[in-house]
Amino acid sequence: MAGQEATTHRAGDLIVYRFACHDAESMTALAERGGGREIAVVLIEQGLCFSNAGPIAARLEAWIAGPYPPDDGRGARGAPGSVWRVADQFGDTEYVWIADSGGRHPARREMAL
Repeated sequence: MAGQEATTHRAGDLIVYRFACHDAESMTALAERGGGREIAVVLIEQGLCFSNAGPIAARLEAWIAGPYPPDDGRGARGAPGSVWRVADQFGDTEYVWIADSGGRHPARREMAL
């Protein structure tokens, strides 16, 4: 089992997010590098990603990539996670990293490790 089958989320699940990217490539690059504030700041400065002060509601539309292993200590992650395309409450399409520590669906987290 790999890819979406190894995640705890599925298309249609409702989530909230505070950080997102406008394109899948930027969010995937961030996830592949284990996150990190420095990379996120550069992507925000380039206008590729953004951070919001409050939560934004969204619906997962499609799994893009992952799962990726937990952060190696440079960021705030504590569980494997995947990149998803979402449709948010404002009608925008964005790309987010969602931890696989929740969700309605069972998953084999060891696949992400």
